[in-house]
Amino acid sequence: MSKILITIATALLAVIGSTTAYSYPPYYGPPAAHYPPPTTHYSPPYFRQSTYYCNGQAYNLYDSICCGAQVTPITGFKDPACCGNVAFDRNEKLCCSGALVAKGATATGCCGAAAIDLSLQDCCAGTVIVRLNKICCGGVQADRKSIYEVCCGAVGMDKTKELCCNGTPKKIEDAFKTGNNLVANTFACCGNSVFNQRSNYCYMNQIYPRKNYVPFWRLDHHHHDYHHQDFHHHH
Repeated sequence: MSKILITIATALLAVIGSTTAYSYPPYYGPPAAHYPPPTTHYSPPYFRQSTYYCNGQAYNLYDSICCGAQVTPITGFKDPACCGNVAFDRNEKLCCSGALVAKGATATGCCGAAAIDLSLQDCCAGTVIVRLNKICCGGVQADRKSIYEVCCGAVGMDKTKELCCNGTPKKIEDAFKTGNNLVANTFACCGNSVFNQRSNYCYMNQIYPRKNYVPFWRLDHHHHDYHHQDFHHHH
C-alpha cells in the first residue's frame, strides 16, 4: 500500500512540476559591457543572468541600472532609463537634450532642451511651434491657412482641395471643376493624375471606368451562377 501511495505522490509532483509557469523578472534592455564575465548564466527554463559589471562594479540589473559608469538603484521606478549618466523614471520625467524635465499634462515631449505639449505643439527644426497657427514642412515653418492644411513634400496644401501626387500638390478643380475632398477619399491620385474613386479605379498608374471592374472575390460567384443557370437550362 505504501508503495502505491509513493508512486501516486511521485506522479503528482511530476505533473505539478511540468505545469509550473516560470515568472521572469522585468528586462530593462541590453546590459552594459561587463568585465569580468557574469557570475550566473541563463539557461532556459531558469532565470537569465542577473549580475553584471558597470565600470568594474558588480550590480544586479533587476534592482539597479548602469548609466555611463555609475550604478543607480531603480527601486520604485516603473520605466527606468538613462539620461546621460543619470537614472530616471520615464513615467515621471523627460530627458530633453540631456536635461531632466518633469513630465505633466503640458509636458509630454521634447523639442531640443524644452518640454512641449505634443497635443498642441510641434517641433520644427528645433523650434517650438503652435500647431493651430503654424505648419512645418521639410523643417521650414509657415503660417497655417486652414485647419485642413497638410504637408506635401516641403510645401503645404489644403487636403480638401488638393492631392499630393508623387510629392507634388495637384488641384482637384483642375481636373474636376467642382470637385473637392470634403468627403474624404472621393478623389485620389493615379500616378500624376487625379481621378474620382466613385466612378473609376486605378491600376498600374492607369485609370479605368469602375463599371467594367469586377472585384476578384466576385469572380467565383459569377462563375458559379453561370454553371448553375446552364444546369437548369439543360435540365
